[in-house]
Amino acid sequence: MRRLYILRQLALAAAILSSELSAVSIKTIPVGTTPIYLAVNQMTNRVYVSNLLSHTVSVIDGATNTVAATVPVGTDPSFIDVDANTNMVYVSNINSVSVIDGHNNTVVTTITDVSSHLALR
Repeated sequence: MRRLYILRQLALAAAILSSELSAVSIKTIPVGTTPIYLAVNQMTNRVYVSNLLSHTVSVIDGATNTVAATVPVGTDPSFIDVDANTNMVYVSNINSVSVIDGHNNTVVTTITDVSSHLALR
């Protein structure tokens, strides 16, 4: 089965798809306030959602479609990207970038002195 994750205003919706790509079921996963971007680590089956107004990242377990962790990050997190090889998650905040270790869902460093949100890739 394949999964399609769709951001909604107050939650993340997970659509479980059949091999014919027709929706089999949809589950709403509550996340933080104003989810804005998401990134998927296909190697660990984790989905990371940046929550703009709660200043957090929700970590979703893709096997159970439940919130595995909520990680506090900087102010107004937006763009988010995952390095699947290192399992590090990069979150662009206002004037900083938070780096989350995907193994234990903690911020391991914060890069400061950036002028604005950065597009991560």
